[in-house]
Amino acid sequence: MLVLSLVSLGSVVATGAAAQYNGMVVPPATTPPVDGRALIDIAGTRKKDKTPIELGPFAIQSEANAGFGFEDNIRAAETDELEDYYGELGAEVISRATAGGNEITTFASGSVRKYDSESDQDFEEWAVGGRTLSNVGDVVNLQAGLDMRQRVISRENSRVVSPPERPVQFRQTTAFAGIVHDPGTFRTVGSVTFRKTDIEDVVDLETSTIERFEDSEEYVVDLRVDYRRTEGLSLFTAGEVKVRTIDALDPSTDFDSTAIELLAGVAFEPNSFVRGEVSVGFLSREFESDAFDEQTGGAFAAEVIYQPLRRLSFALEAGRGLQDSINAATAASAIETSVSGSTVYDVNSNLQVFLESRWRQEDFDEVDVNIERGQLSVGSRIDINRSLDVQTRVSAFSQDTDSEVLGRDFDAARAFTTLSYKF
Repeated sequence: MLVLSLVSLGSVVATGAAAQYNGMVVPPATTPPVDGRALIDIAGTRKKDKTPIELGPFAIQSEANAGFGFEDNIRAAETDELEDYYGELGAEVISRATAGGNEITTFASGSVRKYDSESDQDFEEWAVGGRTLSNVGDVVNLQAGLDMRQRVISRENSRVVSPPERPVQFRQTTAFAGIVHDPGTFRTVGSVTFRKTDIEDVVDLETSTIERFEDSEEYVVDLRVDYRRTEGLSLFTAGEVKVRTIDALDPSTDFDSTAIELLAGVAFEPNSFVRGEVSVGFLSREFESDAFDEQTGGAFAAEVIYQPLRRLSFALEAGRGLQDSINAATAASAIETSVSGSTVYDVNSNLQVFLESRWRQEDFDEVDVNIERGQLSVGSRIDINRSLDVQTRVSAFSQDTDSEVLGRDFDAARAFTTLSYKF
């Protein structure tokens, strides 16, 4: 979906200057142009500044985290209640170096996740990734990234459960390269992304066990142009072209497609309390197979941040567009409509509390499936000292679907605590 996320609703919210735009780090369009070094500083900003370790021409920062969670799932189709436990270990290293007068920053991260389920579908998931930012002169910044994920399931039987993310065995690699050109009045952001996903799974449809092997490749080109009309007001247009090829054992699921999404809108920052953007447009997707009809429809995106006090901020986000990546349980792609909001309050310099809510609807027209998901989360972050902090999140989930192929109705509660140490 073509959305410039001013906030991250998937983690403790920080209303900083940087935004994520299809994997790239980009300041809000209403801010004055920044040179490459300033953009790198934005990307490297963490919740707490700590002097990096100087090693000759290099400056290095690192952070490690460990977490443990508990999840309670109740499926509408069954009377039993399933309890799951999971743990996670992760680390991130940030290094900076100067080469030929240009600042180069590299982010490297890795994580391992272990999921222990009463449904006898335990799985392990690991992820590694990296991103590089480099300024070229005063107005150009180059960015590139590579991420790899793999999930391996150990089954004692083929029973399928439906937690918020249904266990599916897969391997996924994503690579992107982008550029930010910001000389002043006009700003251009462009990126190219390649994503390859291999799904190897066994699905129990109550009546039989089906082995499914699907390979998917995505090629995505994004372009956004901003025109700074006045101070605090920018006009922009954005477009995305996504080509997907799918190779599956079942020829009926080989629905290769080409999708286009176009948006035009306005970004605004009338004062220091309010910032946001609103855009409208359309989307279209054509399939090479005659079995599926062309999909067309309207698209929109809206995001607003309101920060009446230094310690208090509210955020609202809504949108309709093409789903960013394939659904984990199928090679199908959805048209996604979502609404989310968050409230963050800094009680003091060491304690932050937050409330988040999200509603999402996914329409898989090619397989005639509709899924609705809801989520409500509360949490906090406690800074023990300059290096150590503890984050806690408690969430409630609900899913309603009209197909057992992509998932079943369920309600779930999840609690997770993360301990992070910044070296």
